[in-house]
Amino acid sequence: MVRPRGKVSDAGNGAAAAGRRSALYWLLGDIALTSPDAVFVARLRHELQPEADEADPLAGRLGELCASLPEIHEAREIERLAVEYARLFGGLKEGYGLPPPFESACSGSLAAPEVAVAVAERYAEAGFPSIVNGAPADHLGVELRFLSVLCYAEMQALQSGQTAEAARSTELRREFLSDHIGRWAPKRWRHTAAAAEQAFYRLTADMALDALLEESVASKRAS
Repeated sequence: MVRPRGKVSDAGNGAAAAGRRSALYWLLGDIALTSPDAVFVARLRHELQPEADEADPLAGRLGELCASLPEIHEAREIERLAVEYARLFGGLKEGYGLPPPFESACSGSLAAPEVAVAVAERYAEAGFPSIVNGAPADHLGVELRFLSVLCYAEMQALQSGQTAEAARSTELRREFLSDHIGRWAPKRWRHTAAAAEQAFYRLTADMALDALLEESVASKRAS
């Protein structure tokens, strides 16, 4: 799947905002899904160099996130970051780190297979049956990527004047927030922030929590 880009043309504030959300959700999903190594750190250091924009508070936060990463040559620090990732997102064993970052493990509402099936059905309904190959459908990172592709579809629809298609993507995103990721991910990110020892993961958790809560508030106002 092609990674959604944050840069969009001047097709309107709505399209630009959807593009920014898409890029942010993709970044957060990428971090939640990837155990860091030198290649991943190098890519993030490149991608997290935001354009100077005093009017965009996210630009400063992305710069802070970039500054919290090890330098590419700091192998020992990158290894520490990988150990931290395993503790926060690996779900290795009970008593070591946090539970697995799966909706089925964190929501407590349904049996695990039922949760995964329900989430996968939402992906198929939206026209994206495969978000991330090899990862459970209800993985935190996969659900964030689903939000990303919905925002990207909304951006493209707005840019081409397809208001009905844009509205459908918005509706699907808000339903998914209400029924799935918005119900469990904020609490999981709070636990991640509290348990994180590395500034990189604390900053990531804070950004993710703010983004999801902002979306939830906006969805409630629109309903």
